[in-house]
Amino acid sequence: MDSQSAIDIQSDELIETLKLFPAFIPGLVTPVEPSDLAHGGVGRHLFVGEPKRLPCVVDPWSALQRRKAQPMAAFDTVKLYVNRTFVDSSTVLEGDESKRVLLFARQGSFVDGVNEIQYEVERLSGNTESSDILRVLYHQRPHANLELVIPPEVIAKGVTPELAAQGNQVRVQICTGGAS
Repeated sequence: MDSQSAIDIQSDELIETLKLFPAFIPGLVTPVEPSDLAHGGVGRHLFVGEPKRLPCVVDPWSALQRRKAQPMAAFDTVKLYVNRTFVDSSTVLEGDESKRVLLFARQGSFVDGVNEIQYEVERLSGNTESSDILRVLYHQRPHANLELVIPPEVIAKGVTPELAAQGNQVRVQICTGGAS
């Protein structure tokens, strides 16, 4: 029997196959500015239930699935963290190895500004692996200095059939000069 393995454990292909991608947040707003600040924004309306919680979806390591490998095993545990603080976990049951895992992060776990969401998979063997970090922007309070900008023709005449045919853009912009 050949004791030499043909698998290069340092190869980019293997590393990419085993990589745990960030959690997915349904409704994540992208892009945010500046683009290097966060991967997306989390609106308060995305938090559901009582107490308010943000749904976070973990896909079953799709690169492994494409190779027809078992992506998760029964009794693997997926733990969710917000800003390195544990917020939720789920254990994979038999028959659910290829299904998405739904976890929730309490609204109170988020700080005003950029937050880091990450999950960790703990195998039944005790081995653990962490996902890439998802950075999300969250503001606890709405912006106080917003201004609705409506085209002057719409203010003067309303939306006439002619203006409707042309299309009109209404913008919400941040006022930087203080209260108006």
